[in-house]
Amino acid sequence: MTQEVFAERIGMKYKHYQDLESGRKNNLQLKTLDRFANRLKIPSQALIASEDSAHRGPYIVPERPKTLKAAEDPPPGRRKK
Repeated sequence: MTQEVFAERIGMKYKHYQDLESGRKNNLQLKTLDRFANRLKIPSQALIASEDSAHRGPYIVPERPKTLKAAEDPPPGRRKK
């Protein structure tokens, strides 16, 4: 997804999004942070860096489970029901 598409999807002007991401603007409001997190499907806290959390590395978004259709074979190691 491009910056422009992401900005549009969270209801923000592309230029403003670019300024925030590049650090030219740093006055991000909590409601904007929440919109970012909701769109990325992560907790808002994962976007806030602190000394305590900085050494832990980036937040890993868990992979969504894939559903099996009746006609599909199950993944290796699983039985059909």
